[in-house]
Amino acid sequence: MDALGGGGRGRRLAGWLVAATDAAEHRLRDGFPPGWRVGNKPGTWVPGATNDVAVAWPPDRGPIVVSAYLAGAPTPVRDQEAVLAEVARILHRGGGGVEVGDCALELAAPLAEAAPIAIAAALELDDGDWQGRRILPAGWAREATARHVANVAANPNSPGYGYQWWRYDRRGAEVWAGNGFGGQFLVVLPAQRVVGFFNSWNVFGQQVSGVLGPFIDALLNAAGVPAPAPGGG
Repeated sequence: MDALGGGGRGRRLAGWLVAATDAAEHRLRDGFPPGWRVGNKPGTWVPGATNDVAVAWPPDRGPIVVSAYLAGAPTPVRDQEAVLAEVARILHRGGGGVEVGDCALELAAPLAEAAPIAIAAALELDDGDWQGRRILPAGWAREATARHVANVAANPNSPGYGYQWWRYDRRGAEVWAGNGFGGQFLVVLPAQRVVGFFNSWNVFGQQVSGVLGPFIDALLNAAGVPAPAPGGG
């Protein structure tokens, strides 16, 4: 746990992840056997896209990290969740997964907890290395933030998508974004090594829309990325 900072920060992050009350327990978490400690961060895009990222601590080995994404399924969300649970069962039976040592990574901290979010961004920027210790497999950060889906919606201005990361590239710059349900946004400009994070609403309050685009532009301005000429798009 110390790889994520001193003072028990790693243990606190792991505790948040495991104790999350909105963790969609019937996804990856449901597929691991009793006796395993599991925390997960789900995501859902209706219709037909259900995903989950989990950290699982087996009793006899180091933790494993699992990322599962299901898209295009014409079935109810509960049936899609059962598919993700089966992914965890297959990993358990086959002994799969990537051991990452005694650590955990939380990508959606409670409101106003920006420091853990910054740690997640730093791991991506440095290809999974944290203060000289490898936390994620080499090359995973680039693979996760790559534009695997060119445009999510059927228009040229739609963002791309990687593995839990959105791509809002503009002005010739790569822009990565981790968007959390509840209005939590993590934005990374990798070439400029700029990280920004903000909360705009939460699931118990009123939604505030139209803030992500201006926030990205503000970060690009602060990083000195030239704005397009008038009429240049």
